[in-house]
Amino acid sequence: MLRRWRTQVRKGGGQAFAESGRQERSELQRLQRENKRLQRDLEMLKKTIAYIESQRP
Repeated sequence: MLRRWRTQVRKGGGQAFAESGRQERSELQRLQRENKRLQRDLEMLKKTIAYIESQRP
């Protein structure tokens, strides 16, 4: 495995692992979007629970 990486670095220079970096950035962006959506959902649920609790006698 290390031999393959070494060969990639020698052949490609700084571009040897560029694809891996792009994939990681893409995954990070996807996870950040999902995190924001989940935070919005959580806030909505909290507000809904608070409203329901306020309507109880």
